[in-house]
Amino acid sequence: MRSQTTKVLCFDLDGTLLDSFPSHFEAYKRVFRKIGRNLSKEQFLNAYSPNWHQMYIGLEVPLDYWESLDESWRREIRKMPSVAFAGVKKALERLGRHFMLAVVSAGSRERVISDLARNGIGSYFAEVITGSDIQLRKPNPEGLIRAIHNLGVNNDQAIYIGDAEDDYQMAVSAGVDFIGIRSDFKNLKSEVTILIDHIEELVELPLDPRNRIGASSHQPQARIKD
Repeated sequence: MRSQTTKVLCFDLDGTLLDSFPSHFEAYKRVFRKIGRNLSKEQFLNAYSPNWHQMYIGLEVPLDYWESLDESWRREIRKMPSVAFAGVKKALERLGRHFMLAVVSAGSRERVISDLARNGIGSYFAEVITGSDIQLRKPNPEGLIRAIHNLGVNNDQAIYIGDAEDDYQMAVSAGVDFIGIRSDFKNLKSEVTILIDHIEELVELPLDPRNRIGASSHQPQARIKD
C-alpha cells in the first residue's frame, strides 16, 4: 500500500477523454483502402494498439507502406476531429481543484494540442506529453515518467488513467497506480484493480492512497467534494 499522497492524475487521450473510436476507425479504413485492403471492425479491434506500428505488425502491413500510411492517416483524421465525452470538462474542473492534471498520449503534438483546444479542455492540464516529445512509444514509460517528473512529484504520487493495454503496461513499468476505463477500442486485456466506465466516476472514487488500492473495504473513503 502506498504511503504517499496522490498529487497528479495523468490521462490518456483517445478513448479516455475523447470519443475517438469512430473517427480513428474510419480514418484507418480509408487509408487501408489505398493499399487495396478492406479493414473490418473485427480486424481493427483485434490488432489495435496506441502504438500504431504494433498495429501495422498485427495487420501484416509491409514495412514499405508504414510511412505513407502514417501520412495518409494524419490527413484523414484532420477531417474527422474527435469530441470529448459528455461530462469530461466538468469532471476535469472538479478534479483540477485537488490534483495537478496531465495528458500522456501517443498522438502527435499537433493533433493532441489541437484536440484539447478545440474541446475547451487544454487549460486544465499542467503538463502535456505526446508521441512527438519522446523517443520510445507506449508501453515504454518514458512519456509518463517525464510528465510526472516535470511536475516535480514522485511516481508513487501519481495515477494514470487509460483505456488500453499499453496504458496499463506503461503504468506498471513506471511504478504508477493505474485506473482503467472501458472504451469502444476494447483493448484493455489485463484485470485491473479499478475499472470505470466514464471519467466522471473519478470524482466519486477514493483517490487517497490510504483508502484506495489495497485498502480494506470497511475503511472510510475520502471522496472529492465540490
